[in-house]
Amino acid sequence: MNYKKLILFLLCAFVPMSGIGLALHLMGPVSVGTDGATPDLIGTIVRFVLTAGAMFIPLLAVIITQAAFK
Repeated sequence: MNYKKLILFLLCAFVPMSGIGLALHLMGPVSVGTDGATPDLIGTIVRFVLTAGAMFIPLLAVIITQAAFK
């Protein structure tokens, strides 16, 4: 097994995912508006974009790893 390749993949995959997870955690829960029913639209969109974008990080990690060891 090529451990250098494995370590590079794990670093490329887990470091950005940890950063996104930390950002989502620090954003806190979705706040509710003053009327009690309207969620914070900007916060919801940012959370959606971060979460959807995080799905592509393992793909990018594979592409980076394969390119580095080609």
